[in-house]
Amino acid sequence: MLPRVQLVSDVALFERDVVTKVLLVRYRRPGYDTGWYLPDVLLNDLEHPEEAAKRVLRDQLGVDSRKVSLSHIESFRAEGLWHLVFHYMADHESGVMVYPSADIAELRWFPANALPGSADVGFSEWALKTIQRMFNELNLESH
Repeated sequence: MLPRVQLVSDVALFERDVVTKVLLVRYRRPGYDTGWYLPDVLLNDLEHPEEAAKRVLRDQLGVDSRKVSLSHIESFRAEGLWHLVFHYMADHESGVMVYPSADIAELRWFPANALPGSADVGFSEWALKTIQRMFNELNLESH
């Protein structure tokens, strides 16, 4: 029997100004804890992960589809499902508004050196580990 698979794309949206910031969201989704997340979405049938990442930007944040770049792919088993997560990055121009969709309860730009604590991030600080890996890839610092 084939395993049940959940395909996900998420996007770390960065503002690179004097201080680099990353956008995190809190969802109004049943079953989600109230922590901070990278904006994410399940892939539609036969949808390319990059197109799903652009859909996150457009549909959840009101940001025009833009260039996204794949940072890394993560594979793990949780809650009886095999998860395959495509982690994307995109740059956002400082000062340009972001318009959250109805399923986002809150969004906030966090400076690289002032990310939320692990207790405040969904799925046991998973987003923090993902962001840190991206910062390392971009040669940015977070503390």
